[in-house]
Amino acid sequence: MNNDIKITYRGKNVFDLAMKLAFTSEYKEDKLQEVVGYKIHNNTMYLFDYKSDTTPEGFIELPYKMGLDEIILFVWGWLLKTKSKGHEPDTDGSVHEGFTITTDGTDWRGGSGFYNTFIAIRPTWIVYGK
Repeated sequence: MNNDIKITYRGKNVFDLAMKLAFTSEYKEDKLQEVVGYKIHNNTMYLFDYKSDTTPEGFIELPYKMGLDEIILFVWGWLLKTKSKGHEPDTDGSVHEGFTITTDGTDWRGGSGFYNTFIAIRPTWIVYGK
């Protein structure tokens, strides 16, 4: 995949839409990605679309390939129980916990060392100014 994705937002309805976008293949429009496993590193969940000899330490294989609807429930549940890194930002505005869904740091963007990953999800502080 040669697309860059970085969506930071809050709310389950937007999360569902963002995940659908992230799972959409540019090569097979009618077939969404499937997930075979995941790894959590630095408060970020990396999703793997296949397992190979280069799969990193800490990889957790799912009991079956999960499609979009199944993995949305799994990841959303994790997000609800995982806090954003660092302290809540001090601002004159308001701060809410949200999420970031990104290709940054995945195998598709290179450089992560997490081969076979296609998307990364993490809880994120969202600051709204006055």
